[in-house]
Amino acid sequence: MVQPTTLQLMVVGSVALLGSVGCGSRSTATDAATDYDVADAARADVVAFDHPDVADVGLDRDAAAPLDVVARADATIPDAPDVAVGWPRQVGPLAGARVTQRRPTLRWTLPVGAPGVRVEVCADRACSVVEHGWMSTASEGRPPADLSPGVHFWRLSLGGGSSPVWPFLVPARSGEADTSWSSLADFNGDGRADFVVTSQAGDAGGVSARAYLGRAGDLPAPGPTLSAADNALVRAVGDLDGDGYGELALSRACAEPGRDRIEIHRGGPDGPAPSPSWSIAWPPSNCTVGRPFVGVGDVNRDGYGDLLAESPVRASTGGGFGRRIELYLGGPADRPLTQSTALEGGNEYNSFGGPTALGDVNGDGFADAAVVMRAGFLMDGSILPGSVLVYFGGADGFARSPVTLQSPVRSDTGYGVLPDAPFDHDGDGFADVAVGNGWRPDSEGRSPSHIDLHRGAREWAEAPPAVLLLLTPFMGNLGGGSSVSPGDFDGDGRDDLAVLVTQRGRVAVQLFRGGEAGSDAGAPAYFAINDRALSGWGETQGCDLDGDGRAELVVSLSSPGADARALEQGIMVLNGGPWPIGETPRAWLWGPASAALTLAR
Repeated sequence: MVQPTTLQLMVVGSVALLGSVGCGSRSTATDAATDYDVADAARADVVAFDHPDVADVGLDRDAAAPLDVVARADATIPDAPDVAVGWPRQVGPLAGARVTQRRPTLRWTLPVGAPGVRVEVCADRACSVVEHGWMSTASEGRPPADLSPGVHFWRLSLGGGSSPVWPFLVPARSGEADTSWSSLADFNGDGRADFVVTSQAGDAGGVSARAYLGRAGDLPAPGPTLSAADNALVRAVGDLDGDGYGELALSRACAEPGRDRIEIHRGGPDGPAPSPSWSIAWPPSNCTVGRPFVGVGDVNRDGYGDLLAESPVRASTGGGFGRRIELYLGGPADRPLTQSTALEGGNEYNSFGGPTALGDVNGDGFADAAVVMRAGFLMDGSILPGSVLVYFGGADGFARSPVTLQSPVRSDTGYGVLPDAPFDHDGDGFADVAVGNGWRPDSEGRSPSHIDLHRGAREWAEAPPAVLLLLTPFMGNLGGGSSVSPGDFDGDGRDDLAVLVTQRGRVAVQLFRGGEAGSDAGAPAYFAINDRALSGWGETQGCDLDGDGRAELVVSLSSPGADARALEQGIMVLNGGPWPIGETPRAWLWGPASAALTLAR
């Protein structure tokens, strides 16, 4: 087998899904008939609707215009005033969002003067099979019956035109909360996870990033290639412009002399656009490589995904480690992102950073997020403990006063390891918060390696008591590292947690199965991926790459070891299935040992 050039694989935005996300076992629909031709509507330049009080009006519009732009009547009617009509626009669940009910509430805005809108829930993106369709004069509604677990699509129709089509994911069970949060990196809007491979032709060669688009029953299909930068952070950030396709963003440190920026590539039917559509740029800075950012979901519930980014601009207060994290609100494609809330924190000893999407912890319909303040050391050797700050979304952005989580052990210096995606461990419809303390020695009176699991709930004025998940000792009392990834690996409707630990070159996975609130998760399932390496590291993600309804565990592995396979670096994919999932890989993708492999959501 011919080895590729230096290869870096980034699985971007892979999803931890509840239930089946394939197209199988879905009802073929009772409301398949529509009263207009979808193909003709897509080509039409004129849209008409029936209003009870005025004559039918032809509305000229630019077919390429954003669907929330108002179209004004260019006709004069003797017995009625001119009518200003916009287009119906979805608000939630966002494209690529995971809902928490089998009959989720869909929300939208109606144009002024419209008598009603047709709401359609479909089995496919083309809406060739309409599972449920109904007329509504309200701004929200629910399907008349439970939807099958997995991916569905929804749209709004008015007269001869329709809104974009948005995919969403239905769980295997309904929770108490009726909400949703962004979970899927889906650049081409087909409801399946996509990923990106970045590669470099030799040490001095150019870096490129190529999208691979998930598909049922086959390997992902190669998509567009983007120009990237060395050590660029590449992430899926969700649907920022409301067109039904997820965006891809990448950072460029010092892309221009003295300037950092994040470039955003719009998604589309063929995947992310080769050229960026928007960018976020900062004034001269120290050009830090890989400055964190994350697609956080819809913080203000306006129907557009939002982005949270660590800024190179220092906080106005806080001293040496004081930092600023900025919220950018999404909007129509014809306008740039709008800066909103700025979060500030840190001091001379505790750093402030690592923005992380949490989903909807309190079930109010607004996306929440977390920021980590790492433990600091004073001159006398004493410790300022670390903390995790939970910020709740709202109509005006993030609340200024966060809820603070801290380890009960003051010397727990590793506290602050957060999962790479939102998750619901007990299936109650509220996103949960998990905080790990890294993989560390259990000595000198310090806390052993563990995860504090805080259940989501409607009341979160202060954090609820944590359920303690203890990691199994591995390779004795030695230091190492860990990463935490959620995914519904067994398809039971509750997210599981996969913790990959690396210690002295050995790599192992510990799995905590999702369960009811308040229950002790017990000892994790455990298996070693590589127990022979002299040095190495790894990262994980839970994601459904093949659309079979169960998340795979994707592992990035660097392990020069005893056998030929371990002399390389690569990506290992472990299939989901009956609990616990097996350790036999479905597929490997290897590059030369000089490559650096990273999994990035």
